[in-house]
Order: sequence, then C-alpha cells, then structure tokens
Amino acid sequence: MDFEGFFGIDLDKYKRVVLKKYEELFAFHREFNHFLNKLRLEISVDDNDYSGIVMVGIFSKSLETYQSIYFLFTNSLLSPGASLSRVLFEEMVSIGYCNEGEKEFYTFLAKELYKKKKLMNVIERNPNLFPKEVSDPKRIRKNREWVKNKLAEYGDPNEISVQQMAQKIGLSFLYETYYRIACNEVHTEPYILDRYFMFSDEGFLESFSSEPETGGYARFCISSFEFMLRIINYLAMRFKTPSDDDLKKYNDKIKVLAEKYTENGSWK
Repeated sequence: MDFEGFFGIDLDKYKRVVLKKYEELFAFHREFNHFLNKLRLEISVDDNDYSGIVMVGIFSKSLETYQSIYFLFTNSLLSPGASLSRVLFEEMVSIGYCNEGEKEFYTFLAKELYKKKKLMNVIERNPNLFPKEVSDPKRIRKNREWVKNKLAEYGDPNEISVQQMAQKIGLSFLYETYYRIACNEVHTEPYILDRYFMFSDEGFLESFSSEPETGGYARFCISSFEFMLRIINYLAMRFKTPSDDDLKKYNDKIKVLAEKYTENGSWK
C-alpha cells in the first residue's frame, strides 16, 4: 500500500483479486438486491398496522445494511463489512421478534424507552457534562414521567436483549455461533490483530500490515444472503409476499453458492 492507505491507487489491485475470486457471490448479491428492493416497493401496510409498519421499517434498514456490505466487500474491506453483518443479524432478529405477536412488538418498542432511562441516569450523575437545558432537573423529571407512562401503555414489558429475542424466535444456535464470531470484529478481540502483524521466519515482528484482505469473504456473504432470506420469510408470514416459489428459488440458489464456496467444511 502507498502512503494514502485505502485511499491510494494500490487498493485497485486488491479489489481485482477479490472481485475475481468471489465473482459469483457478488453477482448474486446484486441479483438478490434487485429482488429485495422491488419487494420493498410492493409491500402494502395499513395505516393502523403499527407492528407491520415497524417491520417494513426494519426491512428498509436491513436493505441499507445489506447494500453497504456489498460496497465494502467489493472494495476489499473485509473487517468493516463483517462488522455490518452483525448489524444485519440484529435486524433479522428484530423483525422476526416483532412478527411473534403484539406483546413481543411492544416489548421491542420498549427497548428505546429503557435506553432513554439509562441516558437520564447518566445525565443526572454527570450534569456538568451536558447543556443546562438537557440536565435541568425539571426536564428530567418530566421525561421520566413520560417514559413511565409510555411503558405502562406498552404493558410494562421487561427490557429484552438480542440474545433473548433470538431465543424466542428459535435462533439461539445462530446467536451462539455466527453472532459471537461477528462480534469479534466489532469488539476488536486480540486474535483479530494477528492479521495486522508481519513476522519473520524466526518469529520476530518485522512490520505492521495495512494490506486489505483478499480472502475470508464467503462466510459473511453467504450469511448476509441467509439473513435477508429469513427476513423476507418473516415478511411472507405477515404480508403474504414474497411467494413460496420466490422463497424457494432464492433458498436453492444460496445453498448452491454455499456448497461451492466451502471445501472440507471450511470457507474459501
């Protein structure tokens, strides 16, 4: 890499390797993206179907994440794209959880209220770190009362985590496997740093690597396809679209790609 890092012209040679190596995955990514965006425009939601509106909102957000993963991967930026796949997992779990019923829907909405409560606690403990209009005790009391009333309106649900939502919709196995792996990219676990060290044959540190990764994309690509497929399965349960034929068609295509990009149980 030159002195511009990822902004430099040297990035092109890494991109060419990645684009060629994962050509079929990126082609499907674009094909599936076209179908998903078309689906988004076709879904009709009643004005009083609040959970349906939220589900389509989450779907729209997941599309943004899905497309961002494509742009990062096709520019040979593995780690940022892998981190976004964790976000996509959370979006999949959220839409599936909201689809469970009214109680689950309001429990999901309450997540934001619990975050507001925690923020108010922080403001009260550290009033000098915030503008006076934000840390004003009267304003905080008023906001606490609003949150309390809103929680009561939602049925006073307990705060829920991604892990608990995943368990509710039968995805504990994905949480314990894929989600935890993707979390390593987000939280900078020590072993992730190995890719940035260059050692001599004798085991001495020679330099720090800043080269983009040209391998390891398949697992995250396939996972993003599978997450979006699960998302539109939840939509089909609720809105009767997409059709079973479309779901089967894309499920079959993803299976073929997964088999092609694995060898002896390992991703290419």
